[in-house]
Amino acid sequence: MAIKGSLKEASIPDVMQMLSMGRKTGVLSITNGEEIVYIYFEDGEITGAGSVSKADKIGDILIAREKITEDQLNEALEIQKSKPDLLLGEILYERGYVDEETLREALAEQIKQVLFYVFKWEEGIFNFEPGVNKVKRLASIKIKPEDLLLDAARIIDELGVVQFPDMKDILTRTHVKPESLKDEERRVYEIIDGNRTVEETLELTRMDEFVAMKALASLIEKGYVKAAQPPPISKERAFTRISEHENLGIAFLHMDMLDEAEREFRRILEIDPANSRSRFFLAIIKFLKGEGERAVELLEEAINSGFQHPSLYSNLSVFLERMGKLDRAEEVLNEAIEHWKDVGILYLNRGIVRFYLGNLKEAREDLEKFLELEVENPIARYYLALIERIEGNIPDALNHMLEGLTASPDFPEYYNNLGRLYEETDEYEQAESMFKKALELNPEYIPARMNLANFYYRNGYYKIAMDEYKKLSSLGVENWEIYFKMGNIVLKRGDVKEALRYYTMSLDLDPDNEVVKRNIEILQKDYGMGI
Repeated sequence: MAIKGSLKEASIPDVMQMLSMGRKTGVLSITNGEEIVYIYFEDGEITGAGSVSKADKIGDILIAREKITEDQLNEALEIQKSKPDLLLGEILYERGYVDEETLREALAEQIKQVLFYVFKWEEGIFNFEPGVNKVKRLASIKIKPEDLLLDAARIIDELGVVQFPDMKDILTRTHVKPESLKDEERRVYEIIDGNRTVEETLELTRMDEFVAMKALASLIEKGYVKAAQPPPISKERAFTRISEHENLGIAFLHMDMLDEAEREFRRILEIDPANSRSRFFLAIIKFLKGEGERAVELLEEAINSGFQHPSLYSNLSVFLERMGKLDRAEEVLNEAIEHWKDVGILYLNRGIVRFYLGNLKEAREDLEKFLELEVENPIARYYLALIERIEGNIPDALNHMLEGLTASPDFPEYYNNLGRLYEETDEYEQAESMFKKALELNPEYIPARMNLANFYYRNGYYKIAMDEYKKLSSLGVENWEIYFKMGNIVLKRGDVKEALRYYTMSLDLDPDNEVVKRNIEILQKDYGMGI
């Protein structure tokens, strides 16, 4: 279950301790609206940390500690270019340049740097997504959060004596001539040239970051160095930051921070008005915000600008389909398939559109074409099963659903529909188990809860059915049929007054329902009950 909250409600140390005590596995994302950092957990222990906008610092840490050479680091970085999924520390470890303990110490230092960075944030939100597949780790390294939290808090206290500048501030030397500088202070002072930011200066020292920060703080306190806000960046430099804005925008999008994501992609368009990728992502954001027409306009602008890619047509068709413009969606996909005859997603989307248009034969052909071009896919199987069910081929529908389930075993919609198919073939135990499996995956999945309640009702298990209907009501489901059947159940028990109450609630939701009206009239006539 995901955990989300505000830094005003819970501090980062509190959140990390909660994850540790709960032995959680997954990734903790923390943002202040401008930057995003990630902390990876496995069984409550930390396996890694990183930032969207900051490069992996583990190589610099190992250089500063004289554990690897510049040549070894450069070699590892070249390998990482061709294998971007590999972590830098993983490459260094596998090539024998560092042992596990050295890597553990460097990783701990990197995580402390990330913690120090976010501990200064006064506002922001955090989001924990569970799952083993989200964990990044180096070798078998795990670090207890409490060890890091104590060290990070100590460093913050040490640096808190001086108001440390923002990482993007420009450092300049003052007119005061320095005297008797310590070695660390001298190394920092020599790099300061009036053009570099705090972040760039710290990176160039190739020192332990906290040692360099303490040295810089000392230089500022002594009046040898000052920090100032940077001037507006030039157009040329702005272009180099496009990838940073895009990475942040995508990260914000994954965290459902749509306003922040939109801001980053708009910043790209301010730098490069012809950037079609930004229009693509802005279209997705607009659609998620419920601005479907604007989303369609943005994708059409990107296509008309000459940016031709199947994903544009695919997403455009999805937007149009969700907006009910099925004919237009089919036209878009026909045009796309003329250009890209071997792109499977286009056939999948067209198959879905044709299904909703009622063209079942053509829909089946497109879905089967998709399965020829792509690997097994649960969505294609799902719609093929629906087609077979409509045409009365229940065994074939079941086979498609079971095939799809092998590709996506954590898909509650699948189990729910399998339950309905099993019920139609009188395989009641299987039907019940499928509905329950769907609810095990998502306890608040309303269709499965409704189907399970109706299953019990139809088969005479009224007490269990009543419990399920009450759960639906507690979830906020307002449906006349729920209260009508609850009325029927209590009436079977002889509770006429309670039955009348439920029938009345049902009629409030569907005032023209003749069946409910008739039941109320019968109670009033036979038992003299009034509403």
